[in-house]
Amino acid sequence: MSIAIRPLFRFLVLGLLLLASAAPARAQNEVRTSSVSQRVKAHPGDQFAVAVIMDFADKWHAWPNKPVIPEGFEDLTAIPTEVSVAPSPVMPAWLRVHTAFAQFPTPHEAEVTGVKVLAYSDRAVIYIPVELAPDAPLGSLTIPLVIDYQACNDTQCLQPATDPVPVTIEVVAADQPIEQAHSDLFTGFEPAVFARIKAGDLPPDGPAGRASTGGLAGKPAGIQVDFFGATFSVGRVAIFLICFVAGLLMNFTPCVLPVIPIKILSLQSQAKDPGKLLLFGTVYCLGIVALFAAIGGLVFALGLSFGQWFSYWWVTTPLAIFIAVMAFAMMGFFTINLPQSVYALNPSHDTIAGNFGMGVLTGVLSTPCTGPMFGAAFAWAASEPPAIGMSAICTMGVGMAFPYALLMLFPGLLNRMPRGGPGGELLKQVMGLFMLAVAAYLFTNVVVARWPFWIVGGLAGVASLWWLVGAWRMLRSSVGKVLNSLAAVGTLALVAVATPALAGEEPEPGAGGGALGGAAAHGWRVMANQPESAIREAIAHGSKAGKPVVVDFTAKWCSNCLVIEKTILNTDAGRALFERAGAVRLKVDLTKADPDQGWGLVKEISGGGGIPLIAVFGPGLEKPVYFQSFFPLSALEEAMEKAVAK
Repeated sequence: MSIAIRPLFRFLVLGLLLLASAAPARAQNEVRTSSVSQRVKAHPGDQFAVAVIMDFADKWHAWPNKPVIPEGFEDLTAIPTEVSVAPSPVMPAWLRVHTAFAQFPTPHEAEVTGVKVLAYSDRAVIYIPVELAPDAPLGSLTIPLVIDYQACNDTQCLQPATDPVPVTIEVVAADQPIEQAHSDLFTGFEPAVFARIKAGDLPPDGPAGRASTGGLAGKPAGIQVDFFGATFSVGRVAIFLICFVAGLLMNFTPCVLPVIPIKILSLQSQAKDPGKLLLFGTVYCLGIVALFAAIGGLVFALGLSFGQWFSYWWVTTPLAIFIAVMAFAMMGFFTINLPQSVYALNPSHDTIAGNFGMGVLTGVLSTPCTGPMFGAAFAWAASEPPAIGMSAICTMGVGMAFPYALLMLFPGLLNRMPRGGPGGELLKQVMGLFMLAVAAYLFTNVVVARWPFWIVGGLAGVASLWWLVGAWRMLRSSVGKVLNSLAAVGTLALVAVATPALAGEEPEPGAGGGALGGAAAHGWRVMANQPESAIREAIAHGSKAGKPVVVDFTAKWCSNCLVIEKTILNTDAGRALFERAGAVRLKVDLTKADPDQGWGLVKEISGGGGIPLIAVFGPGLEKPVYFQSFFPLSALEEAMEKAVAK
């Protein structure tokens, strides 16, 4: 083609592509659109996909979701294919339709008068992730989806079209069985998207304002955070508020509670001198924030996963000894003939270094007892640029320090709390006993076995009993005796329930060990102190057999891990699910593992988010599907189905 003819040819082709106004919108059923739900019935809390289907007539196609304009036709306006939620009716808060995370098919080449363009043709299937909140009401549910596109053939483009593609499902009670429908249609769906949503990953690049996750349709999806299996969509600013609240809640974890009365007693002793109260209170709060800044440094500078440091005996053992010495000091054992260096361990000692160290210790104790919201917030922070991630992690420290800052700014609140006399003495003795239980908890982490939980529970039980006895022996007020007795009995009941539950998860002797792992527990092959190569070999062996492989990365010091195992993985429903799927179950115990004994695999899967981590592998997955917080069994079932899909 001559140089003189090329501009004319481009002009003609461009004219053909812009003939939208010269043709009817839908004259001959050029495109048929429909939608199908992955589940005809679903339980509250379920996660599933909706397939939006485009069936094209011969020689017809549509622009993909990310149109690529051919070279020389930069002035051409392409209409992308998009799926969104209809603007009416208003979406209920318990329904989350993640159109921002839609999975589009790969476009292929189509020809328009000799010019090749990337397009959808024949059949295109778009997957939309959907979540139901645990409080979703039972009954019929219609998801009002719409699809926008522009159909073209080799000579013309029709006017842009907007087709409604609603889909209806039935929400049924959790005890009713459900079956996956149209399984062959959903083989291309990647369920790992739900884990990315929960971890707070940003949605893929695409047109803004096309997503809805509940409430009003058409709003951006924002950042997804998870709390006890419920997913919330928030903005980037709100995530810092969540980090603050997560830090605040850490003060109420079992590991931290025994330390709080110690600091309150210290603040009470300083309350008479406002300057001293301000100085030492500020230093204590700075110690908490400094610990979280150090955690951020470990994550971003050294690449450690969250909680990895608790796998090292040289971290847990000195910390346990230090807490035990503090506990004995609280109970009054250090009163005569002891060196001054021992007295310096008294938490009420008025030194800048002592208060800063107490703040650091308070932050350290919080990390093995974090709640599920902290894990989600930390996973999000670890995935962000260092400046944003460090700021978010430090915000958790600010949240944890907030109650002490409040007492420091309003010292009158300290007068309402027990101080000297019988009440203060009982408080110190009881909290000292509870601190001994915390010390035993940390010290016994040098072994993987669960029987040391009997020691921890025994010490906590003794503390509860002494609380009950001391309330009647030492307190004078009848109201104080009754209230403390009720609190002591309630704590004792909690200890009596939790201790056998934690200590009773021992492996069954002689059951299914093998070269790659220890004995089986609840059908799990326990792999403790195994090299990473052995873990990968076990995963590969199960995948080659065509089975889903579920790997539970856990540790004795990870409270969330133990709760997930007890309430999800090792329940009757969980075991039945694994047996039906023929799943290979591997439990990688990281209680005292070195970096080459599983932590590298944790970082590879989650990007450094730490544990709990439950990952699903299989021949049908290029990358594992993983969960880092609480999740419904239905999500695990879908991941295993995908793992063995051909």
